[in-house]
Amino acid sequence: MFYGRFTHSIDKKGRMTVPSAYRELAPEGVVVTRGIDQCIMGLTKEAFQNLVDSISSLSLTDPTMRAFGRQIISNSASLEYDSAGR
Repeated sequence: MFYGRFTHSIDKKGRMTVPSAYRELAPEGVVVTRGIDQCIMGLTKEAFQNLVDSISSLSLTDPTMRAFGRQIISNSASLEYDSAGR
């Protein structure tokens, strides 16, 4: 998971530049999802798979855990950077 706060503008096509430090940590791209408190959560693909594996081990009978898993997994998207680092 990437930590920190960065202020970026969104271009007319809905794109934003990913900080170079993050691109260096995940050169193959990232998985983004809606995190807790409606924040954007970005993870390496490996870290996201580990998170999915952890969520899969939670109790399916607990409605709170099911809702948490749905929020993280159903809102996820695997993204690659373009030549401008967006």
